[in-house]
Amino acid sequence: MTQFTTINGLKRAAKRLKKEQGIKHADALERVARDAGFRNYHDAQKALSTGSEEQ
Repeated sequence: MTQFTTINGLKRAAKRLKKEQGIKHADALERVARDAGFRNYHDAQKALSTGSEEQ
């Protein structure tokens, strides 16, 4: 499981995944967020933008 400290780090990983897999950006964001232990991208965004460690 990859840990991200910022939402920008998660977005960069999603951008790489999008290029590697040829999937939609939204799907890449969701996949990366789930792989990082979040329920979905929205939850990751809320947690990382507030600096919360809660997942």
